Amino acid sequence: MRNQLEPLTRDLLAQRKAGASRRPISRYVAQLRAACLRDQPGACLRSAKGMMKAGIDAGRIADIYVPAVAQALGEDWVADRNSFADVTLGASRLQALLRELDEAAALHPYGDGPALLVATAAEAHHTLGAVLLAGQLRRQGFSVRLLLGARPADLQQQLRQNGFDAVFLSASRSEDPQGLRRLVEAARPMPLVLGGGLLELGPEVVAQTRAPQATSDLSEALRLCNLARPATRPTR
Repeated sequence: MRNQLEPLTRDLLAQRKAGASRRPISRYVAQLRAACLRDQPGACLRSAKGMMKAGIDAGRIADIYVPAVAQALGEDWVADRNSFADVTLGASRLQALLRELDEAAALHPYGDGPALLVATAAEAHHTLGAVLLAGQLRRQGFSVRLLLGARPADLQQQLRQNGFDAVFLSASRSEDPQGLRRLVEAARPMPLVLGGGLLELGPEVVAQTRAPQATSDLSEALRLCNLARPATRPTR
């Protein structure tokens, strides 16, 4: 996941220009992180609603703040500050928050741009990254199908039945490169880009997947597939 400091700084400046709260951005990230780890129904949504009252729109919460919290959860796990179970529950609560934000703010209009298939492998434990990516692409005007827990036969069926322009395969650090390789082979000759936490393990691990392209930079992924961002319609 790309460094969050630059977009968060831009967000703070935008809030100030709009007359929103000057409360430190890092505090909102910390509050949302604490809410997703709290075993209280609706805690994440209440935290997000507080952010919206402070002038942060739902789209920015989904595109900037939720990824920042997800990154913090991953760092907590690596540093043994939280257990795998806690991080998994936190990620699932963030994923549920994304659905609630989408429903409340109509963040996902149907795109009429290039058609993309965003997929995760059947063995994937964490699918939040793929859900975040699909939402971001839809808000940019792409037509997106999200396929979670895909097996090679599932992927091939989707590609036969739909006119996709590219496949974005999201993979976490804990996934088996050989399992991902089977998905990569099933997608050929469709343009495919591999992204996600797996890339942090280094080029040797990525090479085992046989993915033709690999990046976690969305702009670069689109460029590698020769895809341009379509004109987007405003959302509420």
